[in-house]
Amino acid sequence: MSTLLVALLALVLLVVILFMLRAGASFAPWIPSSSAMAEQALRYIAPQPGSTFVDLGCGDGRIVFLAHRKFGLVACGYEFSPLPYCIAKLRQLAYLNKPVSIEFENFFDVDLSTFDIIYGYGLPKTINQKLLPKLQKGVRPGTYVISYNFSFEDRKPLQVFHNRWRSIYIYRF
Repeated sequence: MSTLLVALLALVLLVVILFMLRAGASFAPWIPSSSAMAEQALRYIAPQPGSTFVDLGCGDGRIVFLAHRKFGLVACGYEFSPLPYCIAKLRQLAYLNKPVSIEFENFFDVDLSTFDIIYGYGLPKTINQKLLPKLQKGVRPGTYVISYNFSFEDRKPLQVFHNRWRSIYIYRF
């Protein structure tokens, strides 16, 4: 392999790692959610087809696609780390001409008031200090919020589901 090619690959790897660290520091590292638990939470909510759904930090998009495929939701995912974003965009090819989108954007810069259901996996500090204030100011009354693995400190969930070491919390704002 030529030295130039090795240097180019090393640079690409460094850029991917830096973006992943930045994305992880802003909300959470990429740890894929349990599709079964997300489906259980959505079954509990029982959304009407056509309701709007967003996955904050959607990773590979599995929950976005599940929301559309199983519940008929207009589904959107935001991802700020290049590797999971690229995987999600490739998976989106199976959903051409469907109301499903994957966006390369920091969801803290996005208006969340248009969504009926908000799903996310964030670390305890980030969901309580960064996400909760954004939700309190920027969602419509009645919006469901599903938090994977961690709860909001000062809010009582409508429902909690547990599966071994994982939990999913459902709130209504």
